[in-house]
Amino acid sequence: MSETSKPVGTVISAKGRCFLLTGLSGSGKGTLGHLLTEHLNQHGVRPAFLLDGDAARVFFGNDLSFTPADRDAMTRRMAFAARSLTDNGIDVVMANIAGSKATRQFLREKFSNYIEIFLDVDLQTLIEHDVKGVYKKHL
Repeated sequence: MSETSKPVGTVISAKGRCFLLTGLSGSGKGTLGHLLTEHLNQHGVRPAFLLDGDAARVFFGNDLSFTPADRDAMTRRMAFAARSLTDNGIDVVMANIAGSKATRQFLREKFSNYIEIFLDVDLQTLIEHDVKGVYKKHL
C-alpha cells in the first residue's frame, strides 16, 4: 500500500469531535461525561477530555449566576476551550445544561463534528438525585 492510499474505514479527521451532554441539573451529565471520556480514551482514535460545567464555574470563581444570560455566557466560555481542543485533534465531552435553543445552535455552528446528547430524566429521579438542592427548595 502506498503512503497516499488509506485502508477503507480508517479515515480519521484531524479535528476532534465535540460531544455535548445536555439536560436538567441532576440528570447525570457529569457522571456520564466521566464514563464517556474514559471510554473514548480507552477505545477511541484520539485523546478525549471532559469539560464539566460545574468544574468550569469553580475555575472562574463562581462569577456568573444562574440566569439564562449567565448560563449562556458560561457555555460560550466552555465552547472556546472545547474548540481549542478539537482544533488540536482532541475529542471533547462537554457536560453543560446548554438550556436555550440559541446556545445549542451556537455550538452546532462552532463545531464541524458535533454530537448533541440530551439526557431526558423524569422529575422524580431529578428530585431523588438533587445533590445541589435545586429542586428541593421549590417543593
